[in-house]
Amino acid sequence: MFWRDALDYMIDVQFEAAQRADAEIALVEPSDPAAHGELARMPGVMAVEGGATSGATGRGPRSYRTAIVGIPAGGELRRPLDAALNPIAIPAEGILLTDRLADRLGVRTGDTLWVEVLTGARNQREVPSPAPSAT
Repeated sequence: MFWRDALDYMIDVQFEAAQRADAEIALVEPSDPAAHGELARMPGVMAVEGGATSGATGRGPRSYRTAIVGIPAGGELRRPLDAALNPIAIPAEGILLTDRLADRLGVRTGDTLWVEVLTGARNQREVPSPAPSAT
């Protein structure tokens, strides 16, 4: 019964603690923020939160191609968690990394990371890395 319990636990953590939305709408192009208001007014919708996901390359002493996810500070529907399943505050500046990604890039708390977004104008910028979150 271990596997059943383990799967039940993973599902609970993912869909009850981290990603708590019943439905998500993914758009190909960025939308006008007014679209959030339109979605919020639909029957049965209790909450709407924006966000963005894009392919990105992070460069510290080492480089790694991954996805970068933008989520609103104070959001309740999608939130990063630490190893004890406590919500992690979104930093006002910089980028929040998992322990594993920080190790892969060779960066630690306070190091500067070079990030290149791989979509649109392919913006690049340096960002400080606050404390890594739990994996």
